[in-house]
Amino acid sequence: MQVEASDGTLYTLTVPEGALILPSTIEMTPLTNSSVENYGTPAAGYGVLLGGKFSFIRPTYLTVQPKTKKPTKKVKANICSVGSRIYNPEICAGMAGIPFASGIVPGQVVVESSMKNSSVLLTPTIYTGMKNTWNAMLWYPGSYFADTINKPKAASIAKVTFDGANDYVNQTEVLMHLADLGGDLSPFKEEIKRFARQKDDYPREVLKGAMIGLAINDQEVFKARSQDYY
Repeated sequence: MQVEASDGTLYTLTVPEGALILPSTIEMTPLTNSSVENYGTPAAGYGVLLGGKFSFIRPTYLTVQPKTKKPTKKVKANICSVGSRIYNPEICAGMAGIPFASGIVPGQVVVESSMKNSSVLLTPTIYTGMKNTWNAMLWYPGSYFADTINKPKAASIAKVTFDGANDYVNQTEVLMHLADLGGDLSPFKEEIKRFARQKDDYPREVLKGAMIGLAINDQEVFKARSQDYY
């Protein structure tokens, strides 16, 4: 599914085979103002509302491309072509030989304003090497927008994320950005300690948890999450 906003930002939703097990309704609506009060103007447009009744059982990909026109012809099936029915940024990144590094591009985020629990958080992103492109993993209805954030903004979102006791994948995403931007992880040490007992999750998020443990020199978290990853 694709929709082009009035500001020229193209939003593409790619739903992998098997991501839905029930008939679902999904609606994509470009937004003309911020979905988060007092947030400011994001770097890549105000975002898109993904409405309807759906819940994905495996990651679905939202791609945000500012100043990009919606294709007039059907995109051929290709893992690395945005708009293709088989587009997969994770496999595409691997094929391009992009090193995992910290699993993020520091400060390049996709913010989710959740309809599920009225929270504001960061959803996991995947860098494919494509310029002017944000790729995010998502599971639920909500408003999503792409932005480039600095250290204070990362710290602010981290506080909101942990105040709301959100999912592990959102916690690892925001803490990786905070760490890579030179922020202070010490306020979240107790929460990070719990990562050692975290349930199994997607490999990239488990590895990010290990790196966050290493960043605060918590060897228990680092060893436990590394073992889970391997």
